[in-house]
Amino acid sequence: MFCSAVLRSGTRSLEHVFPDWILRHFRIGDHVISPQAWKGTSVVSAVRRHPLAAFRLGGICAGCNNGWMSALEQNVKPSLLALSKGERHLSDLTHLEQRTLSRWAAKTALVLHAATYSDQVIPRPLYPLLRSQPKQLPTGLAVLAIQTPDLADDLLAVTAIQSDRFLIFSRPGTASDPVRWKISLRVGILQLLVSYCSDAAWTPVGWRDVHKALWPTQMTLFYAAGLRRDLVTTRKESGTVLFHISLGIAAGLVQAEIELLPRPPLEQELERFFTSPRK
Repeated sequence: MFCSAVLRSGTRSLEHVFPDWILRHFRIGDHVISPQAWKGTSVVSAVRRHPLAAFRLGGICAGCNNGWMSALEQNVKPSLLALSKGERHLSDLTHLEQRTLSRWAAKTALVLHAATYSDQVIPRPLYPLLRSQPKQLPTGLAVLAIQTPDLADDLLAVTAIQSDRFLIFSRPGTASDPVRWKISLRVGILQLLVSYCSDAAWTPVGWRDVHKALWPTQMTLFYAAGLRRDLVTTRKESGTVLFHISLGIAAGLVQAEIELLPRPPLEQELERFFTSPRK
């Protein structure tokens, strides 16, 4: 999946979707999950029930699994754990740490996507590009983050959401309808959001003071949500969802034009997410 190696006995491996060291650290490897994929109102994946430790992906060679992927896990571990427990803040990260965390988030999101959807939205050529470009992310990928220290204690330490639901900011008549997808990952109080858009003319638009850009290191477009920022941190499961659905994309607009647009209907989007089938 990440390289051109031919998979056969002796070269094939299974990659944990959520790294084994994270599951062991939070002692949640035996937590039973039922991952499902939706398309519209239909389930498009077999209903499965298995422990988190058994949520693994084939199609990855031992060379990748034990090589660059293992090295990435070891490099990200100190900062990821510290961020997940609130011992460090996102603003303290060095540029190298931001890049490493972004590559880890992208790798984990791509593995999750491939393990969940047989008909993938994110194109397969992006996978080997992530491996072959150690100092950057492939074009089309962006990574954002937030720390939510007041998140409810009864939530599972590791969760994920995938969808194609973006807030759209564009001038009337914009013809392009790019392939788009976003994947949220939460590890402790750290939330990461990996965004993919096939058309570089579309730019991520973040919720001001909520979405911190990790890669690229700066965002150029933000909007004011009209909601208190603490709604992201004090809600229970909906806080993760709100962080997820509030990311937008824009085409052909500058910041001054974004400021003049009506506030996005985030409360309605949140309610719709919980009352309709999710992708």
